[in-house]
Amino acid sequence: YVSVSGSTAQSSRHGFYEATGTCESQPYFSCIDCGSTQYIWYTSNKYWYIGDSGCGSTYVSIYNRDTDGDLAAVSDSWTEYDGGWVENSAITVKCYAAASCQLVPGTTAKYRCFDCAD
Repeated sequence: YVSVSGSTAQSSRHGFYEATGTCESQPYFSCIDCGSTQYIWYTSNKYWYIGDSGCGSTYVSIYNRDTDGDLAAVSDSWTEYDGGWVENSAITVKCYAAASCQLVPGTTAKYRCFDCAD
């Protein structure tokens, strides 16, 4: 599971995502509470994309270059579209790690005990 937050121009992409398949041999995530269909996917060009088109698409709203394909270890700032591409260090893409089960945001009793591969 992954949460996305902090975007200025792409707040419709904020939400909680769960792995629903693979794309380029990496987990492919679908948003479960964004209010519209949103995905996180990895590309053959070694980018993580966030947007509403999904695996194989080059239409993207937020992206990050990641040569390792390890979403949990991405350390560079994310870039979002706001009439042009703008780096935004406030965007957070957070994995819920198995080592320390965490309360799901916005709930009182649900815990997620999975890493980004789940």
